[in-house]
Amino acid sequence: MKLALIAVGLEIATMLPYLVSIGMLVNAQLGVVGYATWLGLYNVVMVLPAVLITVARFFWHRRLDPLLHRLNDHLARSSSSTVVWILVVLGVALAGHAAYSW
Repeated sequence: MKLALIAVGLEIATMLPYLVSIGMLVNAQLGVVGYATWLGLYNVVMVLPAVLITVARFFWHRRLDPLLHRLNDHLARSSSSTVVWILVVLGVALAGHAAYSW
């Protein structure tokens, strides 16, 4: 159950920038070339950190591996509280939107 809640929290947190970007693109009134350009740039921005970390780890494995292991340990210890805060923020945002819409 805990793993499922963590997965849901992370999925929601990573989905929000995507939904905002798509909403902005829909309302932008751009041509096909404009849509393709902005969507391509969005994908580059979203993928670039993972690519840079992968390339850095490939070339500087001995220097980065201890740092990445410490980061992994820290994230594993604090992930449950992070998910709780993400869900709290989303709950407050949804409640505020529901109250405003009502």
